[in-house]
Amino acid sequence: MLAIALASAVAVMLFYASPILAAGNGCMNCDDWARTPVRGEYLLENNVWGDKAADVCSFVGDDFFGWFWTKRFSTTGKPIYPEVIYGKKPWLKKSTTELLPSKIKRVRSLIVEVDYETIALGEYNVLIDVWITKFSAARPEVITHEIGIYLKYQKTIEKCGETVEIDGHLYCHKVSKPKWTFHQFILIDEDEPEKIDIMDFIKRAGISRELYIASVEFGNEVWHGNGVTIVKTLNITLTDP
Repeated sequence: MLAIALASAVAVMLFYASPILAAGNGCMNCDDWARTPVRGEYLLENNVWGDKAADVCSFVGDDFFGWFWTKRFSTTGKPIYPEVIYGKKPWLKKSTTELLPSKIKRVRSLIVEVDYETIALGEYNVLIDVWITKFSAARPEVITHEIGIYLKYQKTIEKCGETVEIDGHLYCHKVSKPKWTFHQFILIDEDEPEKIDIMDFIKRAGISRELYIASVEFGNEVWHGNGVTIVKTLNITLTDP
């Protein structure tokens, strides 16, 4: 089974990489922390925060984009997170959109629709990550909350705080406080939701409406292994009250 999975991953990589490499002109970037604008209001990032020895390549085609990764076991015990960003990630200088950061009470819905395929070996997750800050000038020192919505979660779920239902889907909800309050919502259902309203998770977490949504990010949290994610469709839609 592992050999079949690996062959499939290699086949998909080659299928998508061939036209990208043929096109050239910056369609593929393998530099650490490389950032590539895509589809107007999104930004690809080769995020290797947990392991600078890992290899990540992001790519953009005519009707898809995504990333490859290779990460060996690391003594840091921390993952990498190749991703696409919408909004102002606190470590970046500016936002990808005029709509974020936004005070929570000024947002009625924040819908994420993503059509993607991930083929990988090793230990990885599929994660929507949301940063909440105290001020609209979203910087790392004013982060108050992080919300992680795990569509795939390969680590063992330990001590699930509570099982919650959000929009007809069951999640394990865990809360920790590494530097800020971290809410993990780990999808228990086999079928992933077609649409995710971030506001449902913010409400469930009981976060103050006076705080700010800084960014919404989609990527793979990777501890080790090889893989590829191809994003065919990504729509993040913010609706005012």
